[in-house]
Amino acid sequence: MNGIRYGVAIAAAGFLLVSLGLPQSRRSGRRAAPEPRAPFLLESLSYEEAAPGARVVLKNGMTVLVHETRTAPLVSVRAYVSRVGPLAADDTLAELLGALVCRGGAPGSAGTFRQRVHALGGVFSRSTDPGHNLLEIVAPAERWRQVLALQAEAVRRPSFDPEVVRAESRLLAAEARARQARPGEEARAALFEEGSGRAAPRDDGKPGDPEKVRAAFAAAYTPAAMTLVVAGDVRSSDILNEIVRLYDMSPRPRIGAPGRLARQAAGFRYRALRGEGPQARILFGFRTAPEGGGDYAATEVLAALLGGGSSSLLEARWGEREGLLLGARALVASARGMLLLEAETDGEDIDRAELAIMTEIERIQRRDPERAEMERAIGCLERSYWRALETVGGRAALLARCEFSGNWKRMRSYPIEWRRVKASEVRQAAGRYLGLDNGVLVECLPGSSGRRSVTAAVVKKTLEGLLPAALEEAGRKREQEVVHAVTLPEARGRFEPSEVQYPLRTASILRGPDLYVQEDHSTPVIDLGLFFPGGKRAETAKNAGITALMLEAMMPSALLRQVEILGGEVESVAGDDFFGFFLSVPSASFEAAFEPLSRAIRNPEFVPEAVEWRKRVRSAELAGGEGSPEAGIRGMESVLFRESAYALTGGEEASVLPGLTADALELWHRETVLRRKPVVAAVGDTTGTALAGRFVKDFSGSRMREGARTGEFVEPLEKGTVIEGRWTRPGMMLLVGYPAPPEEDEDLYAVRVLEGYFGGMGRLAQELRDRLGAVWHADFVLRPRLLGGSMAAVALTGDEGGAAALEAMRAELDAAGGRPPAAHDFRAAQAAAVGMHRIRRQGRRDRIVELVRHFMAGKGVDEYREFERNLGGVTGEDFTAAAARILRSERAVVLKIGERVGAGEAAEPETRGEER
Repeated sequence: MNGIRYGVAIAAAGFLLVSLGLPQSRRSGRRAAPEPRAPFLLESLSYEEAAPGARVVLKNGMTVLVHETRTAPLVSVRAYVSRVGPLAADDTLAELLGALVCRGGAPGSAGTFRQRVHALGGVFSRSTDPGHNLLEIVAPAERWRQVLALQAEAVRRPSFDPEVVRAESRLLAAEARARQARPGEEARAALFEEGSGRAAPRDDGKPGDPEKVRAAFAAAYTPAAMTLVVAGDVRSSDILNEIVRLYDMSPRPRIGAPGRLARQAAGFRYRALRGEGPQARILFGFRTAPEGGGDYAATEVLAALLGGGSSSLLEARWGEREGLLLGARALVASARGMLLLEAETDGEDIDRAELAIMTEIERIQRRDPERAEMERAIGCLERSYWRALETVGGRAALLARCEFSGNWKRMRSYPIEWRRVKASEVRQAAGRYLGLDNGVLVECLPGSSGRRSVTAAVVKKTLEGLLPAALEEAGRKREQEVVHAVTLPEARGRFEPSEVQYPLRTASILRGPDLYVQEDHSTPVIDLGLFFPGGKRAETAKNAGITALMLEAMMPSALLRQVEILGGEVESVAGDDFFGFFLSVPSASFEAAFEPLSRAIRNPEFVPEAVEWRKRVRSAELAGGEGSPEAGIRGMESVLFRESAYALTGGEEASVLPGLTADALELWHRETVLRRKPVVAAVGDTTGTALAGRFVKDFSGSRMREGARTGEFVEPLEKGTVIEGRWTRPGMMLLVGYPAPPEEDEDLYAVRVLEGYFGGMGRLAQELRDRLGAVWHADFVLRPRLLGGSMAAVALTGDEGGAAALEAMRAELDAAGGRPPAAHDFRAAQAAAVGMHRIRRQGRRDRIVELVRHFMAGKGVDEYREFERNLGGVTGEDFTAAAARILRSERAVVLKIGERVGAGEAAEPETRGEER
């Protein structure tokens, strides 16, 4: 004991001697100088920090919000400009001004706006809503300073040269005509026009007055009318200091977004249009209160009840069960102040479909929704919320929505607000808003249907007169139905997100599937993809589309509803090289959701009646996709790939579909799914070991077979051709397609750089749109596949100038293989390839698809992780050599569709009216 005390005393004495020998600090009689304040604080009227990030109001009237997130090495910068002055009521002027801002000023030595965004490895988008013009740039996070500078220059100095204004007016008019010819687009424009009092954008193509445009710009595009929202892998203080440096800080009062425009007089409104295709489209719009009101959350839950997910009230009752609605969706459009409800049906059933929708609405108005339906609807809303948080752009948009609703701090509160909604509040919201006197109905009739000479008063009186009997009949049917028992989700604790970046992990299960897992705890959701080799490449002309139909028929409606009640979603994927399912579900409910899904995959029941219904829905989907760029590329590939299964088109699938039977689907399941090992990839709130046990149980064993890759590599087309097609829509679509190497080819990285050179805001858009003014959209699309892919230049133009656009497009493509690009152009192409890669990997489902394709091609984990570095290793010589091998004009397939056949005759208004 004495020894211990002696040691302690020695140690204490030593510590005292050492401390005495150290320099001693003394208080100075002079007060230390305060640390300098950050520049943005010197220019701020107010500054707040909260869980979503930081908000500052600057002396010049600008509001800036910054959200720091480490989920991806990207940054999104969104500039919202309030529609004040001349822009407040003139959509055409607002659209034109937004396009001029995105076009940029005089090119100069630094290049155009489009070129400079491309050189950063970024993408931009613009839009116009009733309150704002929006310009967003998404780019690699390390380029945040250049992104802010570029956006500041764009919103300060657009070009008002008369030639530029004339060119943009012409291109916007061609784009508007083509956009409104798409299924449902003109109907939506008509709905907003009737419901809000705001005229739909003109598409006459008359050039805007440069002086009028300049004056509108001077009134609206000032810091006082702007809100900047930044989200990404950045520091708030750096962003705010840079914004203060870039913008004029002269004191100005804040100019907020204009209030909602005065509505038209209350009363039911109706309009009928004529469109393309065999199906009719129904759009209901019901005027609602603005976001931030006391019942807004209840209104969102109401919309999800009616048309959210595949098991919504409308689809569950009036879809497969009654065979009436081929699809239904509902949402609350806060910018429009409306609850929108859209449905498709056969042309002869349009009256019955409208009555069915009003019947379901009336049922909600009379009784509180059941708890299971409330859980399903709230889960649907939460799923969309978590999905938005996967991307930096989604986070920025959500933060902006909170700001404009009056409470920027509520970004994390949405799930809590929905969970607080009571069933009685939903019923009250339905009674308050979903009445015909508060609604607008727009019908888009098939071109083959007869004219409807009815007025709003007649339609309203008919619906109200038939509603009591329809409601009584629906009640009788429900009493006789067998209701499947469901498992309700357990109460979940508070989720605390983590943005720690975890590496990809792999697991090989003995006699079972390969498992790839990337932990991501930024949201409480697991996204899982379970895929089998095969897909469309295993089909023939005699059974085209059988894989997609089989996947849909494997999932009974009771299973889909159960998963949605648990907050999840099941989506089938019939790809060219693999097929299977996505499951997205809260991690707490994963086991309860995966067990029935696994059972349905291993032992499906192909009920003939259910198969027939799925065939009707699939036929409608194929008809709706006709005339799209995707359909155009498929048409090009049908020639490019010749005898390969990759050549099968939607038209061939539609012709085969009626003959596919339940027995044929069962046989196809035995050949392609039964006892075959899948490839499984998961991203989300999980660990690899937690998932492995489930797949050991259900998908492993001595009888499991390897899913070997089938088929031969696609032989390149030796001689190209030109295909001409006609449609009744305005404008033209031009495609120039080439065979691309398979996924495992050594040219893969050079091909990605080639995509970066031409695609997005690359060379084609710069030349064809900005310099020549020949097209309103241009892109370069790479479609990688395991056995051989395709590359296609795509251009959309008006009725004139197709020949010049095609000639210019082919000249640019031919030049790439003839000479190396300039050094700055090549660096921009590499940056664009890296940027595209990062942006694609944000979404979990896109990441899973990329993972599956990568590993099915026989590549390893290291190559997946080093993708960006390998892109940087591509040289100019590699680029030119790959372009010379692939972009050979003699092998190109050229597709031209349009040429002014019947342009402008679709979707003419027939009747319109109102009931006051």
